[in-house]
Amino acid sequence: MWEKKGIEGKKYEERYNEVIVSIKDTGTGLDPAIFPRLFTKFATKSAAAEGTGLGLLISKSLVEAHGGKIWAENDRGLNEGDNGATFYFTLPILTTTAVNDN
Repeated sequence: MWEKKGIEGKKYEERYNEVIVSIKDTGTGLDPAIFPRLFTKFATKSAAAEGTGLGLLISKSLVEAHGGKIWAENDRGLNEGDNGATFYFTLPILTTTAVNDN
């Protein structure tokens, strides 16, 4: 069973022609067994009533449909007391010229 702890922080920054959004939680981190297939269909270690394993797949589909990328980093065990995971995604920044060209 996992323990819900919450979101520690969220931030974004602009880099080159994209914005990077990061969300860090304070949970127990991502299970290494599921990490390689994290953004695939039915990827979950949760009990059936707690999740379907589709949320990150849907997130990936939406981000990629808009020209972005999505990934996660596991903070589990990196530093004493530092648990949880950080999820990142990027989206391109449209310029006025790019919007007017469409």
